[in-house]
Formats: sequence, C-alpha cells, structure tokens
Amino acid sequence: MREDVACLHHYIAQADEQLGQIWTALDETGLTQETLFIFTTDHGAAFGRAKATLYDPGLQISFLARWPGVISPHSQINALLSNVDFTPTILDLVGISHPQAETTFHGQSFAALLRHERYHQHRAIYAEHTYGVMYYPARAIRTERYKYIVHFRPNQPLILEPHIITRCGEQMVNQYYSSPLPGEELYDLQEDPHEFYNLANNLHYGQVRRDLRSQLFTYFRQSKDPLLDGPVPNPSADHTPARTFERLWRRTDDGLYEIDLPPIWQNLPDQTATEKML
Repeated sequence: MREDVACLHHYIAQADEQLGQIWTALDETGLTQETLFIFTTDHGAAFGRAKATLYDPGLQISFLARWPGVISPHSQINALLSNVDFTPTILDLVGISHPQAETTFHGQSFAALLRHERYHQHRAIYAEHTYGVMYYPARAIRTERYKYIVHFRPNQPLILEPHIITRCGEQMVNQYYSSPLPGEELYDLQEDPHEFYNLANNLHYGQVRRDLRSQLFTYFRQSKDPLLDGPVPNPSADHTPARTFERLWRRTDDGLYEIDLPPIWQNLPDQTATEKML
C-alpha cells in the first residue's frame, strides 16, 4: 500500500510538470489570455473504498481551471460541484447561451463561483455506480453534511478493483472487505468524514434518512434512471462482462465473504441470465 501511495504522488508530480509545460507553451504562443484551460479527472484513486465506490474518496476528483482576466487567480472553491455542471459552466464562461438549459442539463453553471460572484450552490449532488469490474448498482445523494447510499443488490461485499485485490492479498481482502453491504448507508460527514459509522438504522437520524431517501428517489425518477426498468443490461460487448458475486465470492457460515486468489475474475463466462433486483 505504501508503494501504491508513493506511485500516486509520483503521478501527481508528473502531471504537475506536464501541466506546466502546457501553460508555458500557451504563454510562448501568446494564447494564454484567450484560452480556457481545464484539468480534471474521471474518478477517485484506485484504492479500497475509493474508485468504483460511492464514498467520498471515490467521488472526489481533481479540478483546475485557468483563464486570465475571467477566473480569479489563486482562488479555491469550497462548494458542492458535479461533473454534470461542467457543460453549462463552459458555455456560460464563453458567452454561449442555451435557451433550454434548465431542462436540457441536469447540472448548473458555477461560472459565477469562478468569478467570485454571488452563487447559489447545490443543496445536494447525486452519484451512481452500475458497471465496473462487475454489475454493482448503487445510487447516492450527498449534501454538505450527509451522505446517503442505496445498494440495489445488498448483502454482498464491497467491490474492489482487481489490482487492489492482487496487491493487498487474499488475507487482507477477506479481513477488511468481506462484510456484506447493507441495503442503505447513511453517514454524518461532519462527525464521520471517513464514512465508517453507518447511521441508517439509528433512530436519531430517522428524519434525515427519510428526507434524503425522498430526494434521491425523486431525482431517480426525474433523471429517468434505467434501474426503474429493472436490472441494467451489459452496456456493450466491449465492456467488462456482468459477473455475479456468487462466481467470485464464497459466503462463510458467519455471513462474511471470502475470495480466492489467484484472481478468478479473469476468463469468466459472460452472465446471460437476467437477474432480479433485490
């Protein structure tokens, strides 16, 4: 794990150097003042409870933007933002209006935030996971303080990226990542920023849970989530085949799951049978 973290920092240093080269090229060609420069990523780090999960380390991504004279330099943003906000923001920054923006885009422009102008931030953002290493449908809502997650195939272990299992080894995976996931997870991010203490069944948070569930399923319907029609088919023949947990994990007598190494996610037959959502 230390080697993986060291590699991550090495990649960050490499990216920083390469970004500097791009910025230098823009300065030398005289294009800096008329270039909107954006650097971002598509998911969190490939560690346990990060990439391919709906915990904050899996949702948080890099975002850097530079446009001299438009975006305030050396500023930092502390607001709830989502990838769906990027398109309306870019259109706003370059002065292109979209007559049906409110109905076309799920996100909202945060150009005002970049200009340090008055901005009405999201009260909540939404996240999802359907396919990755295998079929794992889950949806989440995150507010400034709370995170609420619904697993549509509960009672199965947390999904890990294949290389994580290889690097960590069978013993560590079985010790720390074999407990079945619950149907719902609720976290108080102010008191528990690492999302370790599930409050979904805590009576003191009952109203919070109900409110977030209502908001999540309202968005679920408004966005026409494909899960409304049942299990989501494998999106393409080129994508990772949908694989059942039963083929990867053994459930023990104490209710935990164990996985075999060497990795058995390789060369598995495609799942063809339609499964019902739990």
